[in-house]
Amino acid sequence: SGAGPHPTVVLCHGLPGNEQNLDLAQAARRAGFVVLTLHYRGSWGSPGIFSFANASADGINAADWLIAPEQLARYQIDKNRLVLAGHSMGGFVALRVAAARPSAKGLLLLDAWNPGDGMLASLRAPGGKAQYVSRQGNSLNMLAATTAGLADEILDGGDAFDLRREAPALAARPVLVLAAEKANGLTNRRLAESFRASGNTQVGLVIMPTDHGFNDHRIALISASLDWLDQFKRKP
Repeated sequence: SGAGPHPTVVLCHGLPGNEQNLDLAQAARRAGFVVLTLHYRGSWGSPGIFSFANASADGINAADWLIAPEQLARYQIDKNRLVLAGHSMGGFVALRVAAARPSAKGLLLLDAWNPGDGMLASLRAPGGKAQYVSRQGNSLNMLAATTAGLADEILDGGDAFDLRREAPALAARPVLVLAAEKANGLTNRRLAESFRASGNTQVGLVIMPTDHGFNDHRIALISASLDWLDQFKRKP
């Protein structure tokens, strides 16, 4: 509610999407943002086949849809204040979308998953793919995909799955990396370092002593996110 146009956040969930961070979405909405959440194709009953490439394409389509004239008018969106955000694999999607779309003016990563930093090497090791498939078991049955197929997608993509390669595309835009010490803290630290090494002087890094879902740090997660998002409430 209130006079627009409003800054807007695309919030991307992880794999498979049990944690959608809807508490953060509602808090951002109360703070004056339009927030779009989505299920990728092939997930949670959405038609189509799930893949990492399709999830990234869906994120791009969502960002493009939001800044089409009809949505700008209907939802009072300010196309110059569009932010991408994502948790875990959603961070992978959000970063790829932001790198592909200069219309995204900022990037918020919540313990982002970077398969090119560690996971790719483990999949390439002898027996690595079989171990991954066995470890996942039936935990991904809400996705229209096979676990082996997802592993193959990463193996086939190779180094293109390392998010640090995208850092130069974000060199001029604000980035906040909120990481979980007990999960992806180390790889997120290296990701933040790659942004800084590309000349980005607007990179924030906060590592919280918590797990991947920020389960005992939800209020801290929301507070840090809203403090950073506050810069987009000011019109450029």
